[in-house]
Amino acid sequence: MPIRLSRGFAGYPTLCWLNSPSTRHETVRPGRQWLLSQSPRRIHVRPSMHIRRFLFRLIAYAWAAPNTLLGLAAGLVMLCLGGRLRFVAGVAEFHGGWLGRIVARLPEQVGFGAMTLGHAIVGIDQSTLCVLRAHEHAHVRQYEQWGLFFLPAYALSSLWQVVNGRSAHASNFFERQACAISSQAPSENKL
Repeated sequence: MPIRLSRGFAGYPTLCWLNSPSTRHETVRPGRQWLLSQSPRRIHVRPSMHIRRFLFRLIAYAWAAPNTLLGLAAGLVMLCLGGRLRFVAGVAEFHGGWLGRIVARLPEQVGFGAMTLGHAIVGIDQSTLCVLRAHEHAHVRQYEQWGLFFLPAYALSSLWQVVNGRSAHASNFFERQACAISSQAPSENKL
């Protein structure tokens, strides 16, 4: 029985039987038909690329999970102190509240605009998160690559910079890499 490739559930390609009255046919590539001699039923063809991408994302979340738990704990404290939560591109972004205002008033040497822990970002307010989003999401990708080893590697890189007379933060390998990535990313605030 002849079939055609059509769009099925969630945009995945589906092989549809041409003689089935209950099936709506939408040809994706005209002229591509196959013959099958089995019972008339739908056969879903899902590209392996989507499955691999899903599995890699799942592994990345699992690899960064211990650090994400630290970030979620910090975010929970922020929520308890009046902060807010927003999910952007699979990352939990916590901001505001009393803790955000306290961190914003800290001296520049100890304060920060946002901090990433796994797939959780803690920021002082929403506008600061918008400005630093590309940089912090670069850190999220670093957590996905380094997993449990990210925090010790970050600390060792900072220590190495201090021993060599440089800034622990600005000269850190991971910070320089995140700055380079964020400078290439399109900004939300540019008009």
